Amino acid sequence: MQRKIERFLRRLESQIDDLESLLSEAAAVAPQVSKWSIGEHVEHCAIALAGTGERFETALRTGPVAVPGGPSLVGKIILWSGFIPRGKGKAPQAVLPQKIDRHRIREALAKERQRWSDLKPDIGVLQASGWRFSHPIFGPLTPLQWLRFNEIHLHHHRKVIEDIRKAA
Repeated sequence: MQRKIERFLRRLESQIDDLESLLSEAAAVAPQVSKWSIGEHVEHCAIALAGTGERFETALRTGPVAVPGGPSLVGKIILWSGFIPRGKGKAPQAVLPQKIDRHRIREALAKERQRWSDLKPDIGVLQASGWRFSHPIFGPLTPLQWLRFNEIHLHHHRKVIEDIRKAA
């Protein structure tokens, strides 16, 4: 299990690096592709990662509690396929991008890079405990399912960003 965790975290670090490299194009928009700019997509990803990381940290601090249940049908399909269809879901209010500030977004990405590095030794403990927390659409996910979801989610936004770059 630890190897799987390390593999997810290596990919996550690479995705964070990739998102950070796109901040020079933060203002680029292509309304025919997305209502958000590149910077808004990057910020949304940073906010979503922070939310997941904060939940992991809270469970480690307060003690993880096993929760019954698992992903919804939609969650199972997304986790299995590795694909989020475009334009089908709306981001929850809590993860909507704010005013774009490249410096603040860069700091947020650096914080997430460090947070996930710090969490690495403890994710296996959370996984073994049976702890889960719910995604608003995908239902209760285990720590490994959250890592998989974050990988899929960042890849989804990276593809949208690439289409904005081509169209802008």
